[in-house]
Amino acid sequence: MVRASHQKTPQGGSDSRKMAGDDHGVLPPGHLAKVYFLVTTCVVFLMHFVGRVSCLRRLIQPWINYPLHRFAIYKWNQLLFIAKCWSISEARKVKVGSQFEDIPLFTLEGEARSLSSYLQGKPLVAEYSLLANRYAGKVTFLTIYIREAHPMDGEWPDDESHKTQMHRTLPERIDLAQLLQESGLAGHLAVDSMQDLACLHYGAVPERICLVAPGGTVRYMSGLGPWGYQLSGLEGALWGICGER
Repeated sequence: MVRASHQKTPQGGSDSRKMAGDDHGVLPPGHLAKVYFLVTTCVVFLMHFVGRVSCLRRLIQPWINYPLHRFAIYKWNQLLFIAKCWSISEARKVKVGSQFEDIPLFTLEGEARSLSSYLQGKPLVAEYSLLANRYAGKVTFLTIYIREAHPMDGEWPDDESHKTQMHRTLPERIDLAQLLQESGLAGHLAVDSMQDLACLHYGAVPERICLVAPGGTVRYMSGLGPWGYQLSGLEGALWGICGER
């Protein structure tokens, strides 16, 4: 549903619309979210242990989508970041079959819009897709740029080739989104608000694909990217609406 870029940070201006939550991660409010975080933290650390034991890894890997061998090499702060992502996903408001949640967005010019403004009688796929060219004119493709997944000052900094800092203001977030636009992204590009509502309502940290039918019903929602993507499922849902492959 949304995408976090990994680009070098330009100099951004200041703005009074600061980011909600702490500097390195955002969790949904309420006690249920805390329970999700506790449970997912236990699961993630268990997967870290299983990933280090080859016999257990071979036994369990066929049952899950995530590569267990990766969990064996993750550091503690990286495991906590994964737990946060999963807890946000489980606590999300929007699920397949529910009505989409309208959220405030911003254009690259800083103009305030809403998610519903992109839903103009066509199915809406929120996130870039390889199917954009095939369904051009019939489906609206939208990427929502959210908080950085791997900022240098975050829990899981990227390698030395990326010097992105976590954006603290809306202009900084828009500046980074413009770099994403320059990379040749297909479809529309919008920017999440500094309250991170796309992250919270759609459980989309670090990435997620979502298909909204013209009537506003969510017809498809992927697992968390990058491992939880199954474009065949998205194409099947598009075929069910548009009637072609």
